[in-house]
Formats: sequence, structure tokens, C-alpha cells
Amino acid sequence: MNVRLLFLCALAAGAVALGGCSQPTPVEEQAQVKQAFDGLKDQVALGHAGLALAYLDRATLDYLQAAATRPPSSTEPTADLLIRRAAEKLTPGGVGPGFTLAAPLQRLLDQGVLNPRDLEPLTLGAVSVEASGERAQAEAFWHGDGTTLQIHFQHEDGGWKIDLLNLLPYASSALTMDRAIKRETEDEQVARLISALPNP
Repeated sequence: MNVRLLFLCALAAGAVALGGCSQPTPVEEQAQVKQAFDGLKDQVALGHAGLALAYLDRATLDYLQAAATRPPSSTEPTADLLIRRAAEKLTPGGVGPGFTLAAPLQRLLDQGVLNPRDLEPLTLGAVSVEASGERAQAEAFWHGDGTTLQIHFQHEDGGWKIDLLNLLPYASSALTMDRAIKRETEDEQVARLISALPNP
């Protein structure tokens, strides 16, 4: 074997070794998922809306932005209606060109409507990372007790982001149950919930 071929083989072996070392182990991936979750909680606790939103995945951010800015529709889900009405109420000057999700969220944080203490009891159970390394999920725990509610994560831009879209069916069911208990129409329910938010 000549020196050139030996050098190329050594280079290839080194690249394989380095590539293997650069890939996080399953335990490291699980820790990174939990760090993303804790990062969101930390930024909410610090009152940083923009930095908190950075922990959400693109699909979640796109959904929230669309729900807040699209024209009203008689067929839109109650959750979408709530998001739009809340954004309209919490955003000085209203929802218009240049609207960002950080403005209404910051208002909620500043007014103490979204209280960091409310998130303290919320933790994650064991994290399961898919073989592809692109998706992960973990059970939400409340005061140390399992809830069966799964929090989903998406690997994006070199890190883990929280995917909240799977929680929409739960939110819809909760809103429906709340209306039934209070014997309200959807409009009455939305008006009640929005009235509890601070004015801009």
C-alpha cells in the first residue's frame, strides 16, 4: 500500500470517527429535549416573550400567527377565534402589518396573566426520541404525577423546539366542556374569556 493510499484511508477513518463523535447519544438527545422545555419555562419566568417563542417550532408559530391575523370565519374553531380576539385586545394599535406574536404574549407576561408560578409544577417524564432523530415526545407531569398528556418536540435549526399543535384537540375538548357546564354559546364563552384579559 503506497503512502498516498494509506493517508486517504487514515483520513476516511478519522472522518468516520469524528462523525460518530459529533452525533449526540440518545441520553444526550433526551437531555437536550428537556433543556428546550425548561428553557421555555425559564424565559416565561424572566418575562421574555420573544425568547420564549423561540422555543416553539415553525409549525406552531405559523399556526398562531395565522390564527391571529386571518379574517374571521363562521367555521373557524373556537381556539382560533380566542387567539385572534386575544391578539386584537392585547396588541396596542391592533393586529395589522408588522404584527408579531411577541407583543400580545409580552402583555400577558407584563400584566401577570401568564404567571411563571403556574408553570412550576409542570415537568416532563421520560423522553422518547424517534430513530430518525427528528421527533421526540414526553409525558407532561403535574406536581410529579403523570397526566397522559404528551408534549411533542421537533428537531429544527440544530436544536429541539416544542410542537404545541397536538394539544389543539385537548384545548377544543376543554372549551366544549366548559361551555356545556356554564350553558354558554361560543360567543358568550369567548366574550367572557377575553374580558378577563387586560386592556392594552
